Amino acid sequence: MRRVLFTVFLLIMTFQAYSQDKETIKKEGTSIITTGAFFDLESNTNFTSGMSREKFEVADLFFDQKNLDAVALGPWPNQPTRLSTINGSKYEDLNMRDIMQLAQDTIPYIHSSSRPVLVKGAVFALKTKEGNYAKLRVVDFDNKGAVGKTKLILEWCLYFP
Repeated sequence: MRRVLFTVFLLIMTFQAYSQDKETIKKEGTSIITTGAFFDLESNTNFTSGMSREKFEVADLFFDQKNLDAVALGPWPNQPTRLSTINGSKYEDLNMRDIMQLAQDTIPYIHSSSRPVLVKGAVFALKTKEGNYAKLRVVDFDNKGAVGKTKLILEWCLYFP
C-alpha cells in the first residue's frame, strides 16, 4: 500500500512539474534582426532608425554595427532589461528558473573577429523590460562585409515569471 501511494505521489508531482513548465511559456519564435534595429520580444517587432524615440523605448534589445569588425547586441539603455551570455549551456535544457538567475548584465556584447560572441549556437538569457524572461539562441549571424548589412537570426522562448 505504501508503495502504491508513493508511486501515485510521484506521478502527481511529475504531472504538476510538467504542467507548470508548459504553462509558463508565453511565446516562442525565430526573428531576423538587422543592424541599426531595436527589437521588442513580447511583440516580436523590429524598430528601425527611422522610428520615433518613443518606439525605441519599448524595445528590449538593440543590434548595431559601428564598423566592419564591431557589432553590438545589448539591452536598451535606461531600461530594466538584462542580457547575459550563457557559456556551456544547452538551449533546450534551460528553464525559466535558470534564466531568472542568469539574466544580469546591463552592458552590450560586442562581437569582433578577436572576440566572437554572436556565433551560431550561442545562448543568451534575457530579462525583458516588462519583467518576463527569455532564452535566446543564435541561429545565424551573417556579416555581409559592409556596415549596415549584417543580420542576426535568433530563436527564442519567452516565459512568464
